[in-house]
Amino acid sequence: MNHAQMEKMNKTVHNLKESETLRLAIRSLTETTGVRVKVLGQNLTEDNREIDARILITSRAGKDEFKVEVKGEVRAAILPHILEQFGKDKDHWLFLAQYIPGPTKEQFRKNGINYLEASGNCFINTGQLYLFVNDKEVKETRKPTEGKLWKPSGLKLLFAMLQDPSLIGGTYRELSEAAGIALGSIHPLLEEIKQEGWLDHEDLRGEPFRSQRERLAMTWAEIYPVVLQPRLKIGKFRFSIPGSQWPRELPDGMYWGGEPAGDIYTQQLVPETYTLYTDRPASELIKKMRILPDEKGNITAYEKFWRDRPGLAVAPGTVPPLLAYAELRNSSDSRAWEIAEKIKMVYVTP
Repeated sequence: MNHAQMEKMNKTVHNLKESETLRLAIRSLTETTGVRVKVLGQNLTEDNREIDARILITSRAGKDEFKVEVKGEVRAAILPHILEQFGKDKDHWLFLAQYIPGPTKEQFRKNGINYLEASGNCFINTGQLYLFVNDKEVKETRKPTEGKLWKPSGLKLLFAMLQDPSLIGGTYRELSEAAGIALGSIHPLLEEIKQEGWLDHEDLRGEPFRSQRERLAMTWAEIYPVVLQPRLKIGKFRFSIPGSQWPRELPDGMYWGGEPAGDIYTQQLVPETYTLYTDRPASELIKKMRILPDEKGNITAYEKFWRDRPGLAVAPGTVPPLLAYAELRNSSDSRAWEIAEKIKMVYVTP
């Protein structure tokens, strides 16, 4: 079989899988909500853009036509790509997949992205049509491992290990201190890491996370803003002197994240919003940073959750690169996405 034949066969198999996912999702949607769905076409090309399918949903509210993006697997940090692809016409796009992680679905809803799972779980809102189903059980073959790995304590441990992979061979006490979590939670979290396949057998004696590090880091970056970051929020602030220049050098115990971190790491982003992390009291933050509480302010402060370790490549007064990447990549501002990719290439997954 030559290369062209192989490519054709692979494309045919891919299209068949997409068609099956589409069929299952439509059946589940009609059974769950009572709407009628008609497939108008598949594997289309419109305006030099490939579209997996076009469907028509008929409900009591009327008829709504959607362009459909079908994915077998939802990868980390997919939101910016979807926002860019769907554009201003996002109300009439539908993202469809076998399974979509809970944090990703929450991000989609916040950003007005319509989605549908093969199980029938969906969020579809066009102004005329509104469907929201979130309680259909996912089949066991597609259901991710339940546990605490992707909850706050697990995210803290993964962050510490991604920053310093040598911790994998450390004692439970060393891991506990590095991550800032309870000693008793280390063993079950490590078991989950192994069960979910993030560590190859060789990783325990060779280079840690050798084959999985990039995928793990990207998954962490997708989930952090939804699961852990909201718990860390201190409040919103503004500079006491309007139009004042933001200080690149910060007092001890304070760190720039988000857009300021992006500028410090690349010198290519002029911040419009400001993210601060600190392990100091809010009163000290207000005094030393000369800022004032303001719910409409453009400064958001969070509690610092990581532990500084010697030898890690971090710009002074700035959050670690993976955290800066996570915040910028999950921003709704397209200016930040390019900077996030540069930080990723240089610092996160070089």
